[in-house]
Amino acid sequence: MSVIILFEGIDGSGKSTAVKNLKEKLESENIPAIIINGPVSRENIAVNLKKFNKTLVDDLSAIKIQKINEFMAFAIDRIEQFNAIKESASSGVDFILVDRSFVSSLAYQRLEDDEQVDYINRRINYFLLESFKIKFDYIVFLNADPRIAAGRIINRAALLKSSRGVSRHTGTEINESDNAIDINVLSAFLSDMSNKYLNALAETASDYSSFYNKYAEIDANGKPETVLKKLYDILKPRADK
Repeated sequence: MSVIILFEGIDGSGKSTAVKNLKEKLESENIPAIIINGPVSRENIAVNLKKFNKTLVDDLSAIKIQKINEFMAFAIDRIEQFNAIKESASSGVDFILVDRSFVSSLAYQRLEDDEQVDYINRRINYFLLESFKIKFDYIVFLNADPRIAAGRIINRAALLKSSRGVSRHTGTEINESDNAIDINVLSAFLSDMSNKYLNALAETASDYSSFYNKYAEIDANGKPETVLKKLYDILKPRADK
């Protein structure tokens, strides 16, 4: 039976690197593993959002509708992700490594001070998990200091030799010529998102406990090889089975 592991964390926490390194480590020991990203396709989400938002007007109700449209666009992508998880499990692959899923939706896709809209987001995620009978063996939260995460994002932009990068969730501009200002802006955003993630994880523990078996939190501030060792120490008992 496949071991399904969900990795969550703020941008810059090193999720994608940790997932890639873990896959390589498992496969070096002849343990088949596959990575399934979330979202599966950002292009499809963008297309659906453009389609859903075509008739919006600029008022408060439109903001709510736009947020619901965002839920629906991500829900369509989540269906694709859950299908991929089920198909991979059916194929008998030993480890399914999921880079973001429903916890990320609970953290990022909120409309503050609007319980009704927030309720729709929670119900969509619950309905899809229940419908696809998804159960994660582990939820792993990579907990990174927001300032360290912001520095990683800026360094990644620099490595790409781009004068500007854009955070995929925030739209925050990263200007290499003015890193001191940018890192403060980005750190503040990531700090807010870290708090929202912790709230989402608490909500997961209380309302979504039937959809996962174990939870692990890993200090993601160190080097990638240190994070990999911590991950492998947790998962090795399952890998040895």
